[in-house]
Amino acid sequence: MVVRLDRNRALPEASQPRVEDPSTQRALSAIFNSLREVVKYLQPFVQPSKWRALPSYDDWGRGSTNNKLAQYRIDPLKYVELRGEAKTVNAASTTIGVLPVGSRPYVNMTFPVTVFDVTIKPGRVDVQTSGNVVLVDPAVARDIEVYLDGIRFSPEE
Repeated sequence: MVVRLDRNRALPEASQPRVEDPSTQRALSAIFNSLREVVKYLQPFVQPSKWRALPSYDDWGRGSTNNKLAQYRIDPLKYVELRGEAKTVNAASTTIGVLPVGSRPYVNMTFPVTVFDVTIKPGRVDVQTSGNVVLVDPAVARDIEVYLDGIRFSPEE
């Protein structure tokens, strides 16, 4: 059985196999306990970090459909992932948010995104070396929603 390790939940408790022969039972118990300890040790190395809110500008807020707010995390391979939705509060700034140091790309990166203003259409977001996550296309207007799901890149090296 393969179990997805999840840092937010305790490891599932597996029942130890039981056999009649005491020496075989001791050997199985030793193997079982060793494997359980290995899984506990490796768990932090194979799990992504927790999702954190993308520090946003005052001109951007949570999307209207109460989808996940704009968030980021670092996966086990040290890639940065973005998800969620951001919506303009007013039409002043193209910068959706700013990634903290250690989560920024080493070169400016461009990503296709889905945008909703009156209809759903394609858009473009740039993630800059400064950490700025910027809506480039379409032009910023009031009540534009940007879906950040699927943005993934290698951070600064």
